[in-house]
Amino acid sequence: MLKCEKCNREFCDEEVFLIDGEWMCAECAEEAGYARCQDCGEWFVAEDGYEYEGSPLCEDCFNDSYAVCEDCGEVIHCDDAVAIYNRRHNVDRWVCDNCADSYPECIDCGDRFLEEAGCYDNRWFSEQFLCESCYEWNGWATCEDCGCFTQEAEEGEDGYWYCPDCIDSHRHDDEFTTHIDDEPDYDDGSAIHPYHFKPGAIIRRRMNELVTELTFGCELEVDGDYSLSSKARPTAQAIRDLTDRVYCKHDGSLNSGFEIVSHPGTLAHHMYELPWKGICSKAAKAGFRSHDAGTCGLHIHVGRAGLGSNEEERNRTIRKIVVLMNRYWDEISRFTRRTASQLDNWAEVNYIRGYRLDADIDDRWAADRIPISNDHDHRYHAINCENEATIEFRVFRGTLKRDTIIASIQLCWNICHYAMTHDWDEIQHGTWLEMAAYKHWNELDAYLAVRGLGPVLPQTQHTNRTPSFGGTDGING
Repeated sequence: MLKCEKCNREFCDEEVFLIDGEWMCAECAEEAGYARCQDCGEWFVAEDGYEYEGSPLCEDCFNDSYAVCEDCGEVIHCDDAVAIYNRRHNVDRWVCDNCADSYPECIDCGDRFLEEAGCYDNRWFSEQFLCESCYEWNGWATCEDCGCFTQEAEEGEDGYWYCPDCIDSHRHDDEFTTHIDDEPDYDDGSAIHPYHFKPGAIIRRRMNELVTELTFGCELEVDGDYSLSSKARPTAQAIRDLTDRVYCKHDGSLNSGFEIVSHPGTLAHHMYELPWKGICSKAAKAGFRSHDAGTCGLHIHVGRAGLGSNEEERNRTIRKIVVLMNRYWDEISRFTRRTASQLDNWAEVNYIRGYRLDADIDDRWAADRIPISNDHDHRYHAINCENEATIEFRVFRGTLKRDTIIASIQLCWNICHYAMTHDWDEIQHGTWLEMAAYKHWNELDAYLAVRGLGPVLPQTQHTNRTPSFGGTDGING
């Protein structure tokens, strides 16, 4: 028998412990601030240890076999820790099983990744995710029609890649055939045309506008769940009945919706003649969504012809636009209302080798580092330069608010004109508002204010109407 030196009671030998030179029973040891490690059985100062599933752990046992979840802070056994990888496939953090469920799992290698380290397929209802390494090196592609990942992709006659289920429609002359000749597709008045339908462009200008004025063509995606499939065609027909200045197309990345495409027109045409408010209203009343659908974007094409008097000038302007998008990417991202993962998947910022905010740029430097390519692999960038007649701003999130559409076109107008009228030194040393507010517009000024990107006080306006931004497209967007 041994006596506890704290309480003077006698215990069996195995019930008394020598702790820091004193014999103590378990009760007295705990009252004195000690704890017994559940793994090795040794006593230690409780505040210097850890707790695992409600039981104490000494520091040595913790270091040997345990870790802390870097998300929730819980102690986990090393055998249960899950590695979360970055885009270089290096471990970014270790987390517990519960926290690991919030990270996407690559369908190829099975590892968990940060969202920015890969991409989802282009179907909003799908959870299929591929890490960047597997997508690039293991033969994966994204079907241009249905948006799914496939390792059996075949190239269609249009140069795009398709899964086995979709490729046949791009080999035969049926309603989904891609026309690759020089003749425009005939618009037979269908409510919803095939995805690759391209009619002859009808350029709209207001009276007395110069032919050199910039022109803009919009692609607005609307979508909903499968219950709206039967409403797509009637809604598209109602939009066609409202105006002949837009047409509607299928889009494989959408669930039950469609894409509303405008003929090219000047900014003034979009502001004063194209009935965007009525178009958005018909889609919204039918139950379709755009901003909060999770699948939709607003793509704005700018005619290259207005970006300079010759190819050299146009290419210089485009490269300046790419630099401006890089320089003000934080502000641009906030303006667009897209999430970081949406931008990474569909409109990531154009890469410029060696670019810095203080880089000394001239035409030769820009031409060497900013390719203007017709390669299909580059179209999912903020500025898509693959089209012969246009450049495409892909960054904007979809919306069913007329004023948001107009503000987005106005921002593109300002960026383009700022690029055309400023040299490289001015481009590199200007400010966000010098570019974004190059010319003041009622809709744009109000939108910049509610997004915290411009002054709250009204500026000199060029329209008489007062725009209203609220809900998802406003401050809370």
